[in-house]
Amino acid sequence: MKNNDKGITLVALVITIIVLLILAGITIASLSGENGILKRAAQAKYEEQIGQTKDLISMNVYEAATEFYYDKYVNGTDMGDNTIGNAIENAITSGTYPDANVTVTGGKIKIEPKADTTKAVEADLNATTGAIGTWATAAVPGA
Repeated sequence: MKNNDKGITLVALVITIIVLLILAGITIASLSGENGILKRAAQAKYEEQIGQTKDLISMNVYEAATEFYYDKYVNGTDMGDNTIGNAIENAITSGTYPDANVTVTGGKIKIEPKADTTKAVEADLNATTGAIGTWATAAVPGA
């Protein structure tokens, strides 16, 4: 007598399902774990917004410094009580920053990115020279 059994056995089906469940578990863990892809993507977006905002601030600072020194030394404009630091602070606060909120208070520049409102960075602003200090993590009220 010939055995013409075609198809898969129940054991083969169970093994296949177990392997698929293991692969699904690994995939979910890599997506949502502590160092998962989703958290790294959010961190990358935060860092990108901080970086773009720092670049925009730097461009505003250099433009303000150039205009200040041009007016003072080339045009011979009397600057009065206006210092380079004041000119730079005005340029920073009047700048447009699409990815973050930028404030200047008490000699500090603070960047709060829109991607993550619980994190911010700040740096000192020298009122005499207009130099910006090293950027560091800042406290965010209510976060």
